[in-house]
Amino acid sequence: MKALDVWPPLLIMIHAYRYYNVWPYAALEHNDRICDLRLIIPSSEWKNVLVSMQQPFPALTRLYLRTAGETAPVDPASFLGGSAPSLQTLILDHIPFPGLPKLLLSATRLVHLDSSFRVLSTRGDAHLPLRVDQPQKTCH
Repeated sequence: MKALDVWPPLLIMIHAYRYYNVWPYAALEHNDRICDLRLIIPSSEWKNVLVSMQQPFPALTRLYLRTAGETAPVDPASFLGGSAPSLQTLILDHIPFPGLPKLLLSATRLVHLDSSFRVLSTRGDAHLPLRVDQPQKTCH
């Protein structure tokens, strides 16, 4: 297998949906190589997913999270290591994320943000669902 040593570590895309019986926890351990993460999570798995996503994901450019049922809010201090510098697309579907504004401060490359859950301010009052679009940047 020495011949494989010439290949650089490749980026990883993970698309896992609730009807799968196996969750990609082993793949999430390669947080430095994940660039696209799309998870539709049953509420029974939500806490396990949050634990797996407490470290930085420096290559992550697209994140889509969706769950149904009751979920614990996302802790902004630990989620993605507290920052998302490469994130370009963030879609949160039924994910309570009261600390979203704090995470967004580090997402300087963000061009698409969509949240179907009410985003809470630091005062605790509810805002309307959030959707922000900017023109997509192209890669050359």
